[in-house]
Amino acid sequence: RLLDLFKYSLNDFYEYLSFKEALSLIRLISFIRRLEESWSSNTAYIMYEVGEGSNHRITIKEADASKLLNKIRNNVRINSIIFSSATFFSIPSFKEELGLEKANVFQIQYDPLKRMCITLLDVTISTRHVERSEQLYRIIAEKIWAIYRPYGYPLLVFFTSYSMLRNTEKYLLSYTDKVISESPKMTYDAMSKMVHDVIENNKVLLAVFGGRFSEGIDFSHEKINKVVIVGIPFPPPSKELKIRIRIMKRVKGGKVFVSEVMIPATAKVVQAAGRIFRKTGQRGVVYLIDERFFKMGLIAYMPEWLKSNLVIGDARSSPIIICLLYTSDAADELDGVDLGGRRI
Repeated sequence: RLLDLFKYSLNDFYEYLSFKEALSLIRLISFIRRLEESWSSNTAYIMYEVGEGSNHRITIKEADASKLLNKIRNNVRINSIIFSSATFFSIPSFKEELGLEKANVFQIQYDPLKRMCITLLDVTISTRHVERSEQLYRIIAEKIWAIYRPYGYPLLVFFTSYSMLRNTEKYLLSYTDKVISESPKMTYDAMSKMVHDVIENNKVLLAVFGGRFSEGIDFSHEKINKVVIVGIPFPPPSKELKIRIRIMKRVKGGKVFVSEVMIPATAKVVQAAGRIFRKTGQRGVVYLIDERFFKMGLIAYMPEWLKSNLVIGDARSSPIIICLLYTSDAADELDGVDLGGRRI
């Protein structure tokens, strides 16, 4: 009844409303319609966000993605659907998330950049909150220095939080002063100048997942061919995440942790790792530093280019792996390495 009232009000009085007033009324009608639709859903929830001053927000959200897809399929006759993603590669999880268990699914994994990637998985430490200490930050800095030292080329390092970044940075500065780090709310121009500084002066760039360096800034220069991933960027604990997990556990059972926590975290890792591969045929090394990549099975949700050449070891003894990307002349600078004069 309320919805019909607003419809009649808009039809009868729209000529007396300003554009802003009419737009606000249309939004209100749309909100009420969505509220009406969500009333019958056992997986919808309402978020009330308190902003500055009087700028508060009420949002109606649907926890079950399959219901959103079914809504489209019910309104339009669809014979087939094409999904494209650069960060998501777990088809079984994808089918379950979208309610396509009975559908015929054909998967094509294609890497248009033809990336040549070696991935080193360092399982010697864990960056879980309960494991974090000054000793852990010191070890992480030591690993970063061992990766950077042999050649001194630009290096990207991504952390799960600014806190971990700052605590590691202070120990890394004891090895070298060629360290530059991301700060919250940096402008695009400032970040572009920082990238130029990193490339021109062969510096180590410390950044965080979810920031512009991991998603928006382009690193197309071939000098940047190594990226270090420190920790796993699981979604931060929040009331909304708890609500979503509670709702989806009721609907789908125990596998909800994969869709709500593991896959979003893996997608961020893939996105950050891909920053050094911006041109066709580029070669690079990706370091995954956290034992949970292996123990929790996150490797299974990664694309083929990132896991096809996977080596498990300690990042502090990684120069031999880096040598595979260069000529033997560069490799001969390291003691005990002989590639026989061949490019590999």
